Amino acid sequence: QTTKTEEPAWTESRTTNMDMIKVHYRQLIKNMEREIKTLKNKNKDTTTLAGHLNLIKTLWQ
Repeated sequence: QTTKTEEPAWTESRTTNMDMIKVHYRQLIKNMEREIKTLKNKNKDTTTLAGHLNLIKTLWQ
């Protein structure tokens, strides 16, 4: 008699949550890139925003 080892339910939901978080951060990165481009076109300082963007990219890509 063989028993199938099943993943605990929480691992599946954790994966799903992680995927949702990644999608959220990808969208955030796109929005920030667009905002930086807009600000640069208006000759605004983007140093802080660009720094935050680089940090987020490092963590989530």
